[in-house]
Amino acid sequence: MGVLALIAVLCFGAAANGPSFAFDCALTGLGEELIFTWLLFPCAVFLLATSRTCAEEHPEPSRAAPQTFPEARPLRARMRCASGLRCAPPRTQLLGALATALIFALCHLAQPWKAPIAFAFSLGMIALYRRTGSIWWPICAHSAFDMLWFGALGLP
Repeated sequence: MGVLALIAVLCFGAAANGPSFAFDCALTGLGEELIFTWLLFPCAVFLLATSRTCAEEHPEPSRAAPQTFPEARPLRARMRCASGLRCAPPRTQLLGALATALIFALCHLAQPWKAPIAFAFSLGMIALYRRTGSIWWPICAHSAFDMLWFGALGLP
């Protein structure tokens, strides 16, 4: 669904501002969201995570034969817990989101008045990512925001 929304944003952006402008905005949204929301946010949460293990938070369902090796868990379950997003307490996730948003805002310091906007925007994209569970929705929202910001409003 998120991919279809991104295609719709690209079509509307191309119709309003031209295809190359829409492609640039989509590429910027894709790159920034992959770096900050999809990569940096889970890493920050993982680094800030407490000593609580994923096994304590998400115990395996009981089976006839007890599992003694963590490698016996399905790969998908191990991958979900590797990022720390499902296992970390809410406070740790909030601190990870704030750290990620701060780094995103610092990357936009070329124009200092944009830093608070970038900070709030990054928090919104992280919330959207956590709510939907898909990186495509933040990419779509970021691309649409850039098209509105640079195209319709003409802001620098």
